[in-house]
Amino acid sequence: MEFGLNKSTDGDITLKPVYTSPTVVSLLSDPVWQLVDFVMYVPVLGVLSFLGIVANIVNIMVFLKQELGRPVTLSLLALCVAHLGASLALFWESFLYNPYLQKSAIPVRVDALIYLTAALPSAVFYRNSTLIHVYITLERCLCIAMPLKIKEIFTPNQSITTMAGIYLLSTLSILPMYLSGYLELSINPTTNTTVYVRVRYDNAVYLETIGLYLSALCILLPYVLEIFLTICIIWQLHIKSKWRNKMAAATNSTSLKERKLVKMVVFITSLFICFSFFTCFNFLQGLIKHFLAEDVTRLGSVQLFQFPWSVVLVFEQLLHSVNLLIFYNMSANYKLVFRQIFHMQVFLSDKTI
Repeated sequence: MEFGLNKSTDGDITLKPVYTSPTVVSLLSDPVWQLVDFVMYVPVLGVLSFLGIVANIVNIMVFLKQELGRPVTLSLLALCVAHLGASLALFWESFLYNPYLQKSAIPVRVDALIYLTAALPSAVFYRNSTLIHVYITLERCLCIAMPLKIKEIFTPNQSITTMAGIYLLSTLSILPMYLSGYLELSINPTTNTTVYVRVRYDNAVYLETIGLYLSALCILLPYVLEIFLTICIIWQLHIKSKWRNKMAAATNSTSLKERKLVKMVVFITSLFICFSFFTCFNFLQGLIKHFLAEDVTRLGSVQLFQFPWSVVLVFEQLLHSVNLLIFYNMSANYKLVFRQIFHMQVFLSDKTI
């Protein structure tokens, strides 16, 4: 049984049971649900997030060795930093989800610890990566549409400023969730120990509503923009295909390099669009439940809410884990630097991107 705080008007604090409504109907029996929940959050998410940590550390090493004067390199470096942060947060969440840790005598309730130190930070880094994806796709789209002016529009300093602004915006967008509650000592009767629990302020619903609006701005709008920009890139490539075939031989190598980079960006953004669909769907589901004030503990909707999010996190970490393979197979310059770092024999042509 879970316990939450019930704060009376005279300041006394008592514990009240949560999720004990007699109308709750579980889609899975408790033992089966606990097993599914454990498998998704501990071994599966733990392994994938660890692979994501390793892959993005390698990516950061490779991009730092490349020419940082190129805006696209700076953007990809910032993207890998966001992926690394999300993988670290979810690896920590996977560790906290361990049932043995939840039964231990730590002085903080595990659900509050997960929410404050894992779930919210991972949301920040996910929003970073979403907005950076949009920026990279926009840069590639304008590179095709206005190739002669692209260096004037996207400069290294402008890219650094934009990346810093994205990180700041994502951090500010999650602050209402942090400010909606506070930690307070309470007695847990199940273990007869004093632990810190998270208590919501009286005006928490207003702060959480603001947080949801900001979340919609940082999650749904970039997703729509990403789809629109990707379609624009594909359409522009189709329109300009005949023109590219008539280019001079001296320009052909540059064209080939740009096309390889565009293909890599389109492939990465396509994967991002596919995997982020589940995130947007679950976010919309939670948004509707919030505004309809629906009790998520009824009719088995705890499972319907929590299990899809575990699937979303698994897909997210799967994408973060395989991006190294995508960069390695689709960017000759990445492959060259990667092999130099790890002292591998290089068999590459001079045509690198």
